[in-house]
Order: sequence, then structure tokens, then C-alpha cells
Amino acid sequence: GVYAQTARDIFHRLSQPQYRSSIEIFVTFYEIYCGKVFDLLNNKKRLRVLEDQKGLVQVCDRKEQQVKSVQDVLNIIQ
Repeated sequence: GVYAQTARDIFHRLSQPQYRSSIEIFVTFYEIYCGKVFDLLNNKKRLRVLEDQKGLVQVCDRKEQQVKSVQDVLNIIQ
């Protein structure tokens, strides 16, 4: 699917010499349902969505998990 292909593209690019030791990848998954936002990595905990000083939307207190391979991403999705 789209997640797997995206993860493959990201990790392929990170395998290039200029990126090998300088970047860490983290994922977060949340859903928007009936105008509410829920954290899919944290038992569907309800999240707050706020606008920061620069006018950018921020999803607060979401759980992030570090991934080091395409398989890590796919395991989290399952």
C-alpha cells in the first residue's frame, strides 16, 4: 500500500551516504473521526489540535515511535 511504498522510498533515500548517520525517523498515527482526533498508537487517546504562533496546526501529545526499517513501519501499522 501507500504506507509501505512511502517507507521504502524514505529508507532508500536514507541509505545514501549523505544521510546515513544524521537522521532519525519517527512515526505517529492518528485518525480524525466526527471532528475529533484520536491517537492510534496510544489506545485511541483523544488528542488536542491547536494552532501555534506561526499559524501552523499542531496535534498535541501524540505518541511517536522511532522506526529504523520498512518492516518496523509495517509492524506498527499492523
